[in-house]
Amino acid sequence: MKTPEKKIIKKILIARTDRLGDVVLTIPIIKFFRQKYPSCFISVLVRPYTKDIFQNNPDIDETIIYDKERLRGNIWNTIKFALFLKSKKFDACIAFNPSSRVHLIFFLAGIPIRIGYNRKWGIFLNKRFSDTKHKGLKHESEYNFDLLKQAGFDTRGADITPFIPPCESTRKIVTALLERENITDKIIAIHPGASCPSKMWPLERFAEICDRLEKEKKYKIILVGGKESIELEKP
Repeated sequence: MKTPEKKIIKKILIARTDRLGDVVLTIPIIKFFRQKYPSCFISVLVRPYTKDIFQNNPDIDETIIYDKERLRGNIWNTIKFALFLKSKKFDACIAFNPSSRVHLIFFLAGIPIRIGYNRKWGIFLNKRFSDTKHKGLKHESEYNFDLLKQAGFDTRGADITPFIPPCESTRKIVTALLERENITDKIIAIHPGASCPSKMWPLERFAEICDRLEKEKKYKIILVGGKESIELEKP
């Protein structure tokens, strides 16, 4: 089999079926493929609660919803979804988070190049590599590009900074909020919460960086989060 770098890729499926932050950190991968293969049709496979991240992204041609609850324990729905992906005729797919069901679906869909980690039924991938994320030696974005490098892509010079272009309706809501609160300063929004404590940066670190941004860079800090973060973000 040719390496992905030498093979003409016309359609690619990028899968990130886990949490919001991890999905955001996969955005630079999408930009990398758009720059490397300008005419390539790029699809993303994501959970329902993360799809809006890609709503206004010019580098994406299609967002496909991965309904985990509908597929769980239902082999017929899993096969139907695999056949749906098969009809798309993807040349390559990449699973950035190991998932037994996703790996199986990629195999059943007959996608020629199936890239991912050698975990959770990694046998269904034909370009699989060791997952060393648990060592915590690099940023998640760097691990994402490491996977591409191992698969044969030349990622030199790639920008690992994620960017989410806001839609016009969101821009209007934020502008109105800032005007209402009379905020005209340079601002940085910080979201200190996480889905579980093990995924959280220590609060004292957040406090330290907020103090430095205010004193050294003259930024106004805005803390954002859901209802569960109210106690966490109290001064």
